[in-house]
Amino acid sequence: MRDKIHAFLLQCGGQASSIAIARAVFHLRHASVLQAEKIVTPLLRDDARVRNDGLGNWHLVPVNGAAENNMRLSACLIETPMRPVEIKQARSMVLGLCYMPQGETGEIAAYNIGAGHAMTTETVFSEKTVSEFWQLWSERLQQAVLVSWNLRSSLLALRRLAAMNRRPFLPMTTIALPKLAQHLLQLPRAPKLPALYARMFAHRPWHDGLVDCLNAESEILTELVRRGEAQGLTTWEQLATYARQDTRVNFGSYDFDERFVGQLPEAPGVYLMKNAKGKVIYVGKAANLRKRVQNYFRQPTPEDVKLQRQQTELKTLHYEVHDTELEALLREQALIRRFKPALNRQRLIHAENATQPQKKSGIFIVPLPRDPAVTAPQRVMIYFVKPHKLTKLMLVLRRKPGKRLHKTLAAFWQKHSAANSSEKEARFEVEQVEIAARWLQQNRHWISRIDPDDCADVQDAEKKIAALLRAPEIFESSVRLLSPVVPEKG
Repeated sequence: MRDKIHAFLLQCGGQASSIAIARAVFHLRHASVLQAEKIVTPLLRDDARVRNDGLGNWHLVPVNGAAENNMRLSACLIETPMRPVEIKQARSMVLGLCYMPQGETGEIAAYNIGAGHAMTTETVFSEKTVSEFWQLWSERLQQAVLVSWNLRSSLLALRRLAAMNRRPFLPMTTIALPKLAQHLLQLPRAPKLPALYARMFAHRPWHDGLVDCLNAESEILTELVRRGEAQGLTTWEQLATYARQDTRVNFGSYDFDERFVGQLPEAPGVYLMKNAKGKVIYVGKAANLRKRVQNYFRQPTPEDVKLQRQQTELKTLHYEVHDTELEALLREQALIRRFKPALNRQRLIHAENATQPQKKSGIFIVPLPRDPAVTAPQRVMIYFVKPHKLTKLMLVLRRKPGKRLHKTLAAFWQKHSAANSSEKEARFEVEQVEIAARWLQQNRHWISRIDPDDCADVQDAEKKIAALLRAPEIFESSVRLLSPVVPEKG
């Protein structure tokens, strides 16, 4: 029986999982992983010709001290432009494959697989039925190391095709190419394919398309294999294990756990990092708190000294949620001025004049986000910006603006007087205006603006604001009043 298992392992390129052995050698078509382990492990535990990698896979040991380099085994790059939700219900599949016999780049094939109408009209795609594709590729896919940029979608597509053909599919070894690139190149996060290709092959042009992506991935994989060998990663199993290594940090030294970070709101806000003594060491803002804070809990590269120090000194994490990213920016500036954190690169941020003076005044209407599942009334934040003063007013559209809007507008129309504030407060207000003006300018495509120079007086400005608030388009894009406001009938 051991000889049959050895022959099967040899047929599979030197390795196979316990469940694959149980189904192929023992003909247990419906065996579970646990059942397969109970059958295979006692047989191979004392066999010197095989070894277990601890992940449920068995590998043939090289004979006569041969170099333990199985990079000569075949690899197969596989990609699909389809999303997982499309794959689960698809009756046709678009798939691209690049078979690399003995690690060398081979022919690239692209298929439109399934019955019915073609999913693509590109001439590079071959039309195949599911059975034709599986007959052509099943043996190579079962014996090759599967590599993909979108590993989840690719494996889901293969399993879907196998199910449509009523055939089992158990890949030998799988490698997520972005993760392998991230670890081998010591990148802070998994890269995008065009960016990585430009980084590694700056002199070569980038082209979109499934076949072009597979060409790029084959070049990237060949280069990564070479770099892996230079670091002592001489087998596909070692590369796969290296790509799967945990990129998260240990939360044991913090007053919070990973669940706390994963449950942060996906909303604008600010966050404060404190050390063991309770001192604020860093203040930051985010358009999406959860995504931004999660970036701090990854394995830092050797060059990322700041992140290493943040992870070492951090003990407690606090956060605040704000209605807009601008509110978070203004709050970040105030907190940095107050606490002067050691790890903030600029304690006084945005102090330079980066916007034109004429763009530092106006009335800006910013729609506030609303949870579609909640029947709360729509709200807007109105920013009254002058070169030396920033005032804001939040309004609920279900109610009439009334006295609050009139009072704020009247104060805005008066000339700014620096005598009412100290030099320090005046400087702080100027910095706030600079931050607000820059952010409002960057987001002008969806923020509505009223120019004070286009208004005759306070009453005219109030009517224009009321007209804008009645326009539902302000929640979709920027709205400008191009015609005079018609006075309301008494």
